Amino acid sequence: EALEAARQAAEQTHATPEDPIAQAADALRQATLFRIGLGEEDRALGNAQKFARFFGNDAQRRRDVANVVFSIGQIYADRVARLKRQSGDRNEREREIRSAWGEVVRHYSSYMRTYANQGTVDQQIQGAVALGRGYWNQGDTRQATTYFQQAVTAWGTSSGEGQPSSGERRIREQLGDAAGDAVEKSKDAVAEAKFYLAELLYNRFMGARLPAYSGGGNRRSFDTWTTRQLTPYVTARRATLEEATTKYREVIELHVPNWEIAAFARLADMFHQFARTIREAPVAPDIQRNADLLDAYNVLRDETTQPFIENAKAGFQRCIQRSTAVHWFNEWSQLCERSLNVIDRLNFPLADEVRVEPNLVFSRANNARPVYSLQTSTETEEEGDSRPDTSDQQTTGTPAARPQ
Repeated sequence: EALEAARQAAEQTHATPEDPIAQAADALRQATLFRIGLGEEDRALGNAQKFARFFGNDAQRRRDVANVVFSIGQIYADRVARLKRQSGDRNEREREIRSAWGEVVRHYSSYMRTYANQGTVDQQIQGAVALGRGYWNQGDTRQATTYFQQAVTAWGTSSGEGQPSSGERRIREQLGDAAGDAVEKSKDAVAEAKFYLAELLYNRFMGARLPAYSGGGNRRSFDTWTTRQLTPYVTARRATLEEATTKYREVIELHVPNWEIAAFARLADMFHQFARTIREAPVAPDIQRNADLLDAYNVLRDETTQPFIENAKAGFQRCIQRSTAVHWFNEWSQLCERSLNVIDRLNFPLADEVRVEPNLVFSRANNARPVYSLQTSTETEEEGDSRPDTSDQQTTGTPAARPQ
């Protein structure tokens, strides 16, 4: 049995049982990945270093070496995740998290410099995104943008609807029948990169402030402020929203569920937050003191923001529809649900607001005549004494029904 297992392993790595070097390389590679899975960080790092040292210059195993070194990055990413879950002094924890992200950056910088070009296109794409993610979490958006864009460029563009991108074609040429998983991981990485490139616009957009009202409490001053300050501000915000729409749609069109739903949510939230910025802004005292100006301001505010509210509502609905279609529910789909509830509470109640009046009546087993009915409290009161005597029955309630 052991010999047969060795033979199968050799076949999977394109080796023969008589090729001890190939078997040793595969055993060390498997040991490294096994240690990562067990969380044995020091041993996994040691195995990876040996694998890179022994086989790093072997042309036949360049992809395996790049894959092993890339996989080691998961150790550093897991450290970040563990630190985020820990309790304790907040400042100390944030310092440790920043330090852990520094380890992520150092590892993937070395990977991109030494190993990525020895591997295949999918490894170059995933390595660039991992490094960009590290820089992003360090607050270095300039470096992050460089590597995110590098990944997007490596993925390339397609020649038409439904056609593979130039990067995907290269991956399939390099890996043949084994390309499926590599293509999916690369597409996921590119979707992440495009999302964060769009986030640059989001951050810039959210940093803009509504111009404060300046002028007297008369209609002429109000009209001047509207023409010279409010209207240009809204026009500039609308242009940024159009640019962001293009960027986030690039993410959506890749149809990677997590990032597709995130893009729907973020874009809709931009429209929603912009409308709320105007609607919830404090009314200037000069306007409040003049009833006519206050009415004019309220009308202008509602007319200006309503189109953005409608766009937000439609975007949040698409977000939920997509998450439902692919059975993918996370913090982004929850944002869409909560935001729709804020916009239209009557038509979009939250899941924990949906209730059915419990009223389950059933008989004992020796007189099994179950009756299931759902009644409102008003219907129950009106029924009153007309209900037959159920002294030999028991009544109990089911838990409140909730959408799943």
